[in-house]
Amino acid sequence: MFIQVFVVLLLAFGTAFVSIYRFDIHMFATFPKALMFSFESAFIPDLADQDQLKDNTVAFVVFWVWFILVTVVLLNILIAMMTSTYEQIKANVRSQWRVQRTLF
Repeated sequence: MFIQVFVVLLLAFGTAFVSIYRFDIHMFATFPKALMFSFESAFIPDLADQDQLKDNTVAFVVFWVWFILVTVVLLNILIAMMTSTYEQIKANVRSQWRVQRTLF
């Protein structure tokens, strides 16, 4: 579920970067370049790329909205995975206790 949300956000913001810079050959001339920038900036925000975005205020705002949304989504994925693991362990505690008790 969360990966699907991440992919939708990646496609949406990649499209936004392409439409903002559609006339600039150096930034995001193609959709794959914009997707790669969006994906890389989600995990490794590079300050050099942000300097290029400062020329366009709309792109700068879109970048920071993207960065904040991705951070929230990735933290949500982490919390969900930890909660799921905790619930699985909690469900097996009583049965594991009984098994250990019979071994003594």
